[in-house]
Amino acid sequence: MLQRVDVQLFLAEQTQLQGKRDEALKHARKARHLATCDGGEYTYKVAHHEAAALLRLLEE
Repeated sequence: MLQRVDVQLFLAEQTQLQGKRDEALKHARKARHLATCDGGEYTYKVAHHEAAALLRLLEE
């Protein structure tokens, strides 16, 4: 499961670099969702913060 988060983040970053904003947003949202795991203390915090930061950048 955690590897899927990292893959989604990688895809978001790569598609952003290619100028594919909508696709990058899709991957970043999926990464943030996957990083929540079971929620609460069971969150992949580093990936969740990375995805949130990327989403803020993409949504500007």
